Amino acid sequence: MSHQNEVSLIELFNVISSSNNHLVHSYLKIHDFEYNYELDQEQIKVSELNSYRNLLKHMVIELSPSQASGFYLGFKLKDQANTQFDLLKVANETVVNIEFKSDMPDKEILSQASEHHRILSMAFNRIIVLEHLATTDELFLYDSSKKKMVPMPYNSLKDIIPNDSTGLNKLTKMTRSDFLVAPYNEPQKFLKSAYQLTTNQNNIKSAIINSGKGMSMIKGGPGSGKTLLLVDIVRELQSEGLSIGMVMGAKPSSGQELLMETMGVSLYWYYNLSSLEPLLDKDVLVFDETQRITQNIIDEVKTLTSDKIVLFSIDQQQVVHPAEKDRKVQNQLEDIIDDKQIYELKQSVRINPELNSFYNRLLDKKYRGAQFSTFENAAIRYFNDENDARTYIQSKRDSGSVVIESDEYITQSTNKKTRKKQVQLSKNTKDVIGQEFRDVLLVFDQYVDYDEDGQLFVKNHGYYPYYDEKMIFQAITRASNSLEIVILNNLELYIAIQDLLTRSRDSHKKNLDKEIELKKQVQSLKSKVDQLEHQLAECKS
Repeated sequence: MSHQNEVSLIELFNVISSSNNHLVHSYLKIHDFEYNYELDQEQIKVSELNSYRNLLKHMVIELSPSQASGFYLGFKLKDQANTQFDLLKVANETVVNIEFKSDMPDKEILSQASEHHRILSMAFNRIIVLEHLATTDELFLYDSSKKKMVPMPYNSLKDIIPNDSTGLNKLTKMTRSDFLVAPYNEPQKFLKSAYQLTTNQNNIKSAIINSGKGMSMIKGGPGSGKTLLLVDIVRELQSEGLSIGMVMGAKPSSGQELLMETMGVSLYWYYNLSSLEPLLDKDVLVFDETQRITQNIIDEVKTLTSDKIVLFSIDQQQVVHPAEKDRKVQNQLEDIIDDKQIYELKQSVRINPELNSFYNRLLDKKYRGAQFSTFENAAIRYFNDENDARTYIQSKRDSGSVVIESDEYITQSTNKKTRKKQVQLSKNTKDVIGQEFRDVLLVFDQYVDYDEDGQLFVKNHGYYPYYDEKMIFQAITRASNSLEIVILNNLELYIAIQDLLTRSRDSHKKNLDKEIELKKQVQSLKSKVDQLEHQLAECKS
C-alpha cells in the first residue's frame, strides 16, 4: 500500500525487541508496504522480522536518527511480483536496499543482490545494496564493478546511508515496461544502453560468447526477452571486430533497419533471400524468428562449417502458416545443436503478469494456469456502426496506441479480398512478429467467437492461408502495457469478454452478498436462541 508509513529503524528495533507478537502485527499493519487488508494478513512474517534484530542493533548504534529514518518496509515493484525489497531508502538519486537473510548459499545472495542492483539502476544513479546474514551476523555490500559481495564493517554504514529521504514515488509509478527496452522499436534507447539484462539473460550471454564458434539456440515464448538478448549478443560480438549477417523471419521494421545499419550488421529478410550465399563471408550468422524461415535456408544452415558463430532465436509456437508448423524448424535445429548450447528463457519479462493472465483467459476460457483479477490493463469497446468504430480507433491511434489487424489476403482465382481491414493505416500482424509496443488495439468482428471448449476461434468466411487464431495470438502478445479490443457488431463476444474482465469483481460481490445473508441468518438464530432460553427460564420458574 503506497500510503504506508515510513520506517524508523530505531522504532523498528524497539518493536522487535519487545518480543510481543501483537505489537509487531499492529506495527506491520501501518508499515508493511504490501499488507493484505482483505485477509488481515501481513506480507512479512513475524518470525522473519525477528531476524532483522541483529543488524538493526548495529545500525541504531552507528547511524544518526535522520540516517535511521525514511526507510520503507517490504516494497514490491508494480508488475514485478517476484521482486520484493526488505528495506528501501531513497534520497534523490541515491537508493539504499537492505536485504536480510537467515541462511542462504553465497550464489543465491549474489544473484539477488545483482538483480536488485540491475532493477534499481534503471531509476537511480547511486545504488547501494546490502545483504545481512543472520547466522553469522555478517554484512556484505554488492560491488557492481566486480560483481561480487564484499564484507562491510558496521562502522562504515554512517558513511553511505544518506540523511535525507525523498520517498518512493519514482518507484511506485514505474511499470515493468519502464525497466525494459524493445531494440527494434526503440533503437536509440538500445544504442544508449538504457537497459540491463536479467541475471538469466546475462548468464546465457556469457555462455554463448565464451563457447566461441559453433551453433547456439535461444528459445522462449512471447515477451521472454529473446530479441533483446540476441541483439545484445550481436552488439558484443560486433564490438570484438567480427562481421555479422542477420536473417529475419519477420519483415524488418524501419527501426530494425536503422539499428542494424548503425551497428554495421548486414540485414536480410528471409522472404527476399533465395540462399545464404550473400552471408557466407561473415564471421557470425544470426537468425531471429527462425521458426518462420523457409526449408531451403534451413537445409543450408545444416551444411554450415564449424568455423562460424551461428545464433538462433526461436519459438515454435509463434507460427502463422500451416507450412511453418509442418516444417518444425525448432525440432530440426535441436537435432543438430549440442544440448549444452540450447538455452531457454522461461519467464516473461516484458508482459506484466496481469496482462499475461488476461491473454491466456481470452484465448481459452477454461485455462487453469491464470488467476482472475481486475485486469486494469485490458479494456473492450462495443460498436454496431463501422464508421463510428473507425472514428474511435483512429482517435486511439492518434493518441499513441498501435492498431494491429490480420493481414489482408486477395485470392488469386476470384481476386476477392478476405480479412478486410477496418483501419487502412493499421499494422499487419505478420509485419510486427518479434516486435513490441506499449499500448495495442485490436479489432474483433462478428466472425470471432468461442467454440464449445471455450477456445477463441474465427469462423470460416472465405479462403485464408494463415491460422486466424495464431494471427490473433501474435497481435495480442505484442502489447507490453495495455491491450484494448474494439468489438464490432458481436454482442455475444462482448458479453463473454466482459464476464472475463469482471469475474473477480463479480465474485467479490457474491461473497459480500453471501456474507450479509449469513450474518442475517446468524442474527435470526441468535434471536431464536434468546427466545428458547427465555422459554426455558419460564419453565424452570
